[in-house]
Amino acid sequence: NQILEEYIKHADDSDFEVLLKKYKMWKSCGTDWQMRIISKINKNIKGVILIAPTGAGKSEFAFLLAKIFGSKKVLYTLPLRAALNSLWTRFRDKTGYCFGDKTALIYSDSFSKISSFEKNSSDSLSPMIEYEIGRQWTKPYIFTTADQIIPSVLKYPRFEVIYSLLPDALLVCDELQQYDGYQIGSILFLLNEILNFKVRFLLMTATMPIKYEDIKSFFEERKAKVVKFGEPIPNHDKVI
Repeated sequence: NQILEEYIKHADDSDFEVLLKKYKMWKSCGTDWQMRIISKINKNIKGVILIAPTGAGKSEFAFLLAKIFGSKKVLYTLPLRAALNSLWTRFRDKTGYCFGDKTALIYSDSFSKISSFEKNSSDSLSPMIEYEIGRQWTKPYIFTTADQIIPSVLKYPRFEVIYSLLPDALLVCDELQQYDGYQIGSILFLLNEILNFKVRFLLMTATMPIKYEDIKSFFEERKAKVVKFGEPIPNHDKVI
């Protein structure tokens, strides 16, 4: 496969070399839709919307896409902790993709606690805990629940820390179908704010909860090009 060989040749990052080796295993099983989609993507595209069944390999596609975009950081969001734990383990451990300590797992209210303690001098976090929480955000592959990223559009104290992570990053919002209308609205509001930050985004879902035409017109009004890849997968794909 010429596309695969060309991609491997330019994939000098060891993390993605491991990922590509796994991709060869998928290809031998006939599930090579990820690379066929990537071959249709150029760097002028600001965002990708992917609709694919559960278990098709959407997560792996996200990291391959980050390599194509040249993203320096991946912010991977999921609504559920259990799913996030499983995904983080798969990418971190030797039995998975061996990303190791380059990954961070962040959820709950750990970060917001730092902001609240600043207002109450009687409470304090251990300096080592505060240091560790901050250090997690500096890692290149961050797995986090959406509540750690999306509410930054509300401009709470120290929201700038989240915004500072976004330039040259790929923001992934997976399992979009599990959010309600207000939450999806917040996601779109955040994307609207950060389009000029050199940030790319990937919205992934098994079933699209809102009309694609509405999302497309939303971004076209802001001169951002997005593409949609949909069913059927993995046998073949199409661009809309």
